Amino acid sequence: MDSNKSVVAYFIESITPPSINVSIVKPIPKSLYLNDQKVFFTPRRPVIIGPITIEANVSADEPISEVDFYIAKAGSEEVLKYRDYSAPYKYMLDERAFGLYTIIVKAYDIYDNSAEDNISVFMLNFHRSVGNVTIVSGMVFDYNKLINGKIGGAIVTAYRQNDSELIKVDSDRTGRFLFNKGRYRLRLEPGYNYYIEVSAKGYETVGRYISIANNETTRIENFYLNGTILVKGKVMKSGLLGRGIRGANITVVGEGGKIYNTTSGLFGKYSIYLLPGNYTIFVHADGYNDTFKDITVKYKLIGKSIKVNFKLEATEEAS
Repeated sequence: MDSNKSVVAYFIESITPPSINVSIVKPIPKSLYLNDQKVFFTPRRPVIIGPITIEANVSADEPISEVDFYIAKAGSEEVLKYRDYSAPYKYMLDERAFGLYTIIVKAYDIYDNSAEDNISVFMLNFHRSVGNVTIVSGMVFDYNKLINGKIGGAIVTAYRQNDSELIKVDSDRTGRFLFNKGRYRLRLEPGYNYYIEVSAKGYETVGRYISIANNETTRIENFYLNGTILVKGKVMKSGLLGRGIRGANITVVGEGGKIYNTTSGLFGKYSIYLLPGNYTIFVHADGYNDTFKDITVKYKLIGKSIKVNFKLEATEEAS
């Protein structure tokens, strides 16, 4: 063998696509629900009389970014009713309905891999009259824009305070076009305390508590959201190949001690939305030395992204 020749070896890592599992656990097949309570079994599809809380179990290899609840009347297109960002994944459906419908739940991970489940139901709901509810409406604005600052597609969610827990009761998505852009509308039962949460991609999530009196019929609540910057990158092994490290813990510490956490996923990729400011990003992975970087997220980058990669050295024990 010629001693002057060198051999280069390439290693190809076998990657199994991440899996997502979605299962609608309420309503269940062959059951009759009366005002959100299962009363007995039916011979065929579920029958729903009155409101129903749709519940779904979701599991995935990667972190879940959102779970969407759709309703499709027989012969019509599916309509997005609610978007949930955290477990438990559920939505209270309480609107006028009569006939056959399909309930569809779709889940997405942070890399836009998706899965769904659906169930066909018969629904009968005359809904409560407007006189029995308080209409909470308003606008969602971009705090940093004085002109054309309305935010379309924001999710506005109402939680009713029940002792020590918050129960989701209604949600709406702000309009995207013309005079409807940035507008939302919620129907809430008077006489309760509520927490209203507003979230939109690329913005900081905000919320506030409100109290609705028994005789209150309308309420105006406007929200102002701060734009964020997407910080993304990869956590990799040191060396020429620099393969990604999955499952690394990433902790971001901001000014004033505010802490954000995320985990690297497939190929070592991670992403997190941050407000303008100074941050320190700490990275920890088993078998590797911890590392950190100081970054400055500038105001002019709002709505854009910056890339921050990390290369970790194996510990002496691991090597």
